[in-house]
Amino acid sequence: MIEKIKELGMREKVVIVVLLVVVVYGLYVFFSGHFATRPGSGGTTLTDRGVPNIEKITSQVTQVLAEDQDAMIDAYIVARAETEWETDPFYLGKSPLAGITLTYSGFIEYRGKALAIINNVEYEIGDELVSGGYFVRKITPGEVLIEDMGKLETITVPFAEE
Repeated sequence: MIEKIKELGMREKVVIVVLLVVVVYGLYVFFSGHFATRPGSGGTTLTDRGVPNIEKITSQVTQVLAEDQDAMIDAYIVARAETEWETDPFYLGKSPLAGITLTYSGFIEYRGKALAIINNVEYEIGDELVSGGYFVRKITPGEVLIEDMGKLETITVPFAEE
């Protein structure tokens, strides 16, 4: 056993010494009765040592919150954040595809050529979508980039896993 301890590095020896000190201190505290004991067992409890009762703490916190105007504002903000949003705050107005739903459901790559299946139709890079005015700009296994040539906007369509 001593041979194995000699083989340990300085860091490991320090960790072992600290661990032993903690264990010895824990045993001392456990057997000496310095911590609270159960009521009626003859030892002191935490409430006997002057720690306030939980009901008293709760009533004090409730009273402070009722009197503090900033706490009321914070409570209002939290309550509003938890409610459902009626509209998306990031919605900028009209959808780029104006009611067209795109579903990217398949990816094929063969001899350096990538094909994407969008709404059950195969497209290559540069192909115009059936709906017109939109072109396939980039195809990856995870997403397809569609470009609106009129507005020069790019729309990302993620791969729809079933």
